[in-house]
Amino acid sequence: MKTFAIFLCIALLIPCSINADQDKTKQELQTAKQVLSIMKEQMQQLTDRFKKNTLTFKGQYEQQTKQILTGFRKQLQALKQDITSIENNLDDLSSQLELQAKENDKALQEQFQKLKIDLEDSMKRFEQKLDSLSQERK
Repeated sequence: MKTFAIFLCIALLIPCSINADQDKTKQELQTAKQVLSIMKEQMQQLTDRFKKNTLTFKGQYEQQTKQILTGFRKQLQALKQDITSIENNLDDLSSQLELQAKENDKALQEQFQKLKIDLEDSMKRFEQKLDSLSQERK
């Protein structure tokens, strides 16, 4: 009877032990599911933050690139305008210099002609003076 009682106790304890193990396993499974759920949520948050930061960086990079390119285009346009202005100024200056050179040539030609006439007149007077002096000596 004692043996039977021991078997009976053991038989009663085994289901209790199994139930306890099952409860423990259920609790461990529930805890593992919660941990997995938390990890999944954290991974999703990390992924979302990474995507957001990547898109933010990409947006900032694109915006800065656009600003730089716009600045370069404006500078290039300003340089083109400066070059065009310089070319126009050089053309104007060249035209003015050509006109001035023609005017100077004309003025020099006139001065030369005047000097030539004055010299010829002076030579004639000198010759006349010489002739008059030579006639006086005779």
